[in-house]
Amino acid sequence: MKFSKERKRLILAGLLLCGGGQGILINTLSVFVKPVTEALGFARGPFTLYASLISLVSVAMLPLYGELYRKPWFPRLMLSSAVICSLTLFSYSFCGTLPAFYILSVILGLFFHGTSITAVANVLNRWFGRNKGMVTGICFSGSGVFAAVMLRLANPVIQRFGWAWGYRLVGLSGLALLTSGALLVCRVEGGGCLPPTDDPEFQLPSRNQAGPELTRGQALRTLSFWGLLLGAFLISTGVQAGGSSIPAYLSDLGYSPDFQGQLASVSMLSLAAGKILMGKLLDRAGIRTGFACITAALMGYGASLILMRNSASAVFYAVCYGIAASGSTVLVSYSVATYFGRRDYSRIYALTSIAVNLGVAAGNWLPGEIFDLFGTYLPGWYALLLLGALVGVLLFLSCHDDRRRRC
Repeated sequence: MKFSKERKRLILAGLLLCGGGQGILINTLSVFVKPVTEALGFARGPFTLYASLISLVSVAMLPLYGELYRKPWFPRLMLSSAVICSLTLFSYSFCGTLPAFYILSVILGLFFHGTSITAVANVLNRWFGRNKGMVTGICFSGSGVFAAVMLRLANPVIQRFGWAWGYRLVGLSGLALLTSGALLVCRVEGGGCLPPTDDPEFQLPSRNQAGPELTRGQALRTLSFWGLLLGAFLISTGVQAGGSSIPAYLSDLGYSPDFQGQLASVSMLSLAAGKILMGKLLDRAGIRTGFACITAALMGYGASLILMRNSASAVFYAVCYGIAASGSTVLVSYSVATYFGRRDYSRIYALTSIAVNLGVAAGNWLPGEIFDLFGTYLPGWYALLLLGALVGVLLFLSCHDDRRRRC
């Protein structure tokens, strides 16, 4: 397929923004849990709350960002957010108390959605239609690709120089990627340049066309919206619970730091591949097939964690993680556009993103509390099996609503 130079720049921008934001600044936080808690004497539950605070504060900001994404000057705000978020993560390296971590997390949460996957999804929605699933998967895969590279770099830095230098490495790397991506968006959209509504890219195949486009108020009155909202929350909770705890869990099982680093990197590469494959699958086979894949992957994800004492289960874990994680990003973004159209996309997607971020917050916090209560993560992994089945029910219910767009 051939894209204009503006669309090519936005694909690159999306890749860099997802890689620098979700990939480097967020997906690498799990490697700091054990070294920071051991060095500063924190319990895991209270410490991991700092990562949850990022999600909780960013959730509170999403309704506002749903409006800001529509403003012509948003690319300039994106650039400012890129700088603030990166330098805030860099500043974690100077923290010695829990309140200091919490305060910086609040700052990061306030500006995170200026450069997050949610921001990228809104930009892509303005420029892509027929190939939206594939392009979204490519851009969102940046979070896995760059996280894989950063985890391989950060682990040896933390082991040799300490956790503070790890935060500095992550913060500066995020700064380089995020500012580059934001500058590309500014170059394309800074002058108010948008594709015409009759652009061939927006001429969708008949199987993807459906009823009238809905406003946010109309969407809120559909079963599709609420099924998708609850499904997105549970997917992100389950995926984040396993991802945020896997370094500490592997260490508890006796695996070496090298094995932990290798699995983390492979998981991030699987995450990237899963998002690209999910995007292509949605373009070609539709949402129902995507729902089935996410349900199976989430249940397999829980089973792989239960069986992790056998190192062979690590391969199963990486595959299931990559597919399951695409559910709260590529699948949700694509589903909102398919169910409700482009008319009020930013406002509707902001609401589903609230559910996703609440799930991330819950997933960051719950495993630490389960470990502190039971002395093991296993009860949480068994709960993932049930959660996967419930997600499948909710997602398929969202397809059975006469007032929604066709899936």
